[in-house]
Amino acid sequence: MDSAGQDLGSVGYIQTVQALDAPLGRLAEACRMNGIVLAVTADHGMSFPTPGKSKGAHASGKYSTRLESLRIPLVVRGPGVDNLSLGGVWSQVNIAPTILELLGIRENFSEYATGIPLKKSYDLRVAGAKGDVAIYRGEDLVANASGDEITFKGLPRGIYTIKSGSTPVQLCLSGDKMLNLNLAEKSVPSGWLPQDLRKFIGPALILIINLIGVVVIVRIIRKG
Repeated sequence: MDSAGQDLGSVGYIQTVQALDAPLGRLAEACRMNGIVLAVTADHGMSFPTPGKSKGAHASGKYSTRLESLRIPLVVRGPGVDNLSLGGVWSQVNIAPTILELLGIRENFSEYATGIPLKKSYDLRVAGAKGDVAIYRGEDLVANASGDEITFKGLPRGIYTIKSGSTPVQLCLSGDKMLNLNLAEKSVPSGWLPQDLRKFIGPALILIINLIGVVVIVRIIRKG
């Protein structure tokens, strides 16, 4: 595709892409019949200064920041892949985690290399439960179980509330996740003041400190 874009101009580039439709269609059908995940992507896009026969580019300073150069196609089909056109801002570092998730291979990546949420459903592993664990989506009970460590499989992407003990936890499930309820409870200390009350405590402390400072200054002046 590089040669087509750089040598044949926008018209030849489009014709080359169209010529790939038939063989890619046969490959996609073969993958579908055999339960294989097919991912089609590229390393960059291609920009053309004017439509027609003008040659394209992507790496020079004139073209490297154009959306046509930066936007990279990623088409994925296969078992467990949702039928959607996903928006958002993604990059090439998200492709490998995405493919591994679709293949059921779980690896540890940084927060900058998470998988793109293309799967129809995900697994949620809950540890540190105190008794029964109930998962709600809105007001609807989705699943419940009990145990020290529980894995809930096949949850559609979305926002869930996990109830176990006295502190419910809300999370957005857009990938396979591990939730430690012990750590979640520690992140909200018992007896923690509500947000509205904390808004008044800060200014009150500042006022008290200023008043103390004024009193001290006045005493020093009187002694002088």
